Amino acid sequence: MPLEVRDGNTKLKIYRGKSTKNGKKYPLFTLVYYEAGRRQRKAFGSLETAKNEAEKVAGRLEQGHRDVLRLTSADQHSFALATKELAPTGVPLLDAIRQYVAAVKVIPKGTSLLEAARDFAQRHPHNTPRKPISEVVDEFLKAKEQDGASDDYLRTLRYHLNPLKERFHTAVQDITAADLDAWIRSLGHSPRTRKKVLASLTTLFRFARSLGYLPKNVPTEADSVTRLKVRSGKIGIISPEELEKILRAADSDGRKVYFALGAFTGIRAAELSRLEWSDIDLKRRHVEIGAAKAKTATRRLVPICDALYAWLLPYTARRGRIFKSKRPAQHFVQWAGTIIGRWPSNALRHSFVSYRVAQTQNVAQTALEAGNSPAMIFANYRELVTKEAADKWFSVVPRSQSNNRNAEKEI
Repeated sequence: MPLEVRDGNTKLKIYRGKSTKNGKKYPLFTLVYYEAGRRQRKAFGSLETAKNEAEKVAGRLEQGHRDVLRLTSADQHSFALATKELAPTGVPLLDAIRQYVAAVKVIPKGTSLLEAARDFAQRHPHNTPRKPISEVVDEFLKAKEQDGASDDYLRTLRYHLNPLKERFHTAVQDITAADLDAWIRSLGHSPRTRKKVLASLTTLFRFARSLGYLPKNVPTEADSVTRLKVRSGKIGIISPEELEKILRAADSDGRKVYFALGAFTGIRAAELSRLEWSDIDLKRRHVEIGAAKAKTATRRLVPICDALYAWLLPYTARRGRIFKSKRPAQHFVQWAGTIIGRWPSNALRHSFVSYRVAQTQNVAQTALEAGNSPAMIFANYRELVTKEAADKWFSVVPRSQSNNRNAEKEI
């Protein structure tokens, strides 16, 4: 028969038994009782120790019963209502209180538990469709094609995003910022290229959010990846004398037109490759960069200076695309490097901006013509040159304009 330990109306039982250790049997006394709706068991090696523990537990339980008995009618009413409210959840009142207390300790001070729960539900909606990242990439690229994105931009997006499909075979919502950061670093790109890849990823994840594949109104995981601060290196420009040497050595119409346009307008190489002769208006003295051809997808007009006018005058009868190749810069700048013995990166655009700022003393005007912000001009393109050097740059014209004639063959 078990030994009983009482304290008021509370009764606990101690069961006798034996345990075996290393082939020897030892007495075992097990205290059994119920607390908070759960059955509790504690084993002891001596009866005295078991009884001492039983007396402590019985006293604690009895005190709890007395506290319950001392509940006021209002307390009893609150207890009944609380139990009724909890009934649909199946969670006992004591467990609910313990969970509440634990949650309040975790959330920021002053935040309500309901507010925290709503924020969690918004970030982790149960009805968000699980869309594989490979399908999201395909949908995104197709949407960009339908929106009329340029071939160069689409080529860049495919280069940045198609490897993502090979790396992650999971739903887009399962990919974390840590996953993306580790993947970008594993590609082995330069910091500048990694920054561009991250920009493409951010656009992709925001696209997924817009279609409901990711929670609305919260930053995506791509937004949470640490942004790289890439320091711009010293830009390189060419001198007026080097420009003149290149234009004098140009032995084809394509080379003459390419370097004249690039040097006197600062139009980006990718934008140059998309130009047509109809974009050049010698009467109104401007080159139109349509929204579909501009990197920024914004139409702009670039003025034609006297020097450029002189170089373009022989080609007024031309029609169609100016350059046959989709990437004429690859061939032309390599040739120019052999003429002057060097070719700084993006030399024509850097040079135009630098000399144009020196000529006009107006960064805002130059930024508008170049299709950039004044801040970008200062950060990436502007190299200090004198006004005298700028005047020389914009004075490089053909030796003789009397022999100019319209060419009939395409460049």
